[in-house]
Amino acid sequence: MMCIRGSVLKLLSSVPVALCLAGPQVGVAATIARVHSVLGNFDLELLEDTAPATVDNFLNYVRDGDYVDMFFHRSVPGFVVQGGGFIFDVTQGQPVAVPEDSPIVNEFNVSNTRGTVAMARLSGQPDSATSQWFINLEDNTALDSVDGGFTVFARVLGDGMDVVDAIAALDIFNFGGVFSETPTLNYDGVSDVEKANLAIVSSVEAFPQLTPPFASVLPGSRSVEVGSSATGFASIINSGSTTA
Repeated sequence: MMCIRGSVLKLLSSVPVALCLAGPQVGVAATIARVHSVLGNFDLELLEDTAPATVDNFLNYVRDGDYVDMFFHRSVPGFVVQGGGFIFDVTQGQPVAVPEDSPIVNEFNVSNTRGTVAMARLSGQPDSATSQWFINLEDNTALDSVDGGFTVFARVLGDGMDVVDAIAALDIFNFGGVFSETPTLNYDGVSDVEKANLAIVSSVEAFPQLTPPFASVLPGSRSVEVGSSATGFASIINSGSTTA
């Protein structure tokens, strides 16, 4: 599925932030998305001015509830964590693909530096992004020159990268296929994988057109939500990844 050509990345097409007053105190209206993850919440500033179609696409998935019980299926230390492609279905006890909308046009305008959020896409096809996105753990500026650049559409605010770094620090297990670099929690490597073993995002919610600072507007922060158990990956789906 989604990948970046070259030695640095295989972005498989497969959001929430702890509210922090240390975030950018700019007087510009911005849509904020809060990602509720198992390791805490983090907020994203959506870059509507530089990537309007990409932000609209992301918000469509949010409004449709497609990211409810999503999990980060890919983690590459010092590079990216990636999600948006799969949810964990407790009734089936396995991951299922997020329903994909039509691909969107590439809108590269902002560099892939640490804390930015960009779209995953098919190798060699800049206008193929759908539901999957990744968070840059470091300054990955090499991605700016790959097939017209990977579209950055959001930034993690404040100390939200503490939560993202905690996700990136989880043990990684190879379940095969598109789940060959999956971050896990308390997984013994033998038992069936349960929802509680994954870096689950319980929900993503958007707060349109808020002006920082957000402390008096956005509800709550840093809550921890641990998913319920389910039977494990009964039959891991492989949606046909494309590698570099």
